[in-house]
Amino acid sequence: MKPDGQIVQTAAYDGREHPPSEPLIDLLRQSFRAQAKDGAIIASATVYDVRTIPPGATDKTDAVAVELDHRDSYSVTVLFPYTIMAGTVQFGPAFAHKGTFAIFGKHDG
Repeated sequence: MKPDGQIVQTAAYDGREHPPSEPLIDLLRQSFRAQAKDGAIIASATVYDVRTIPPGATDKTDAVAVELDHRDSYSVTVLFPYTIMAGTVQFGPAFAHKGTFAIFGKHDG
């Protein structure tokens, strides 16, 4: 999100048709950190697919992870577990945990 509230979509590409996801996620984080440092953004959301264990469960499941970071020292990762049955995506209950403050860093105040 830009300082004026405008939402912009960003993607990463490393030249490969089917690259591993972690390098692309790292590219997005690097880009967001540079934009945050320059004051070009006030918030970021990095979205990717993961395997995770939801609260109360014992087995891993697929989930969409959304890392949300804001310049006002807010960072959270929200996970949306899902299954695909007969070509239909079914989402389970979302859950969240404290983020890593990877884009703007953590500051008091």
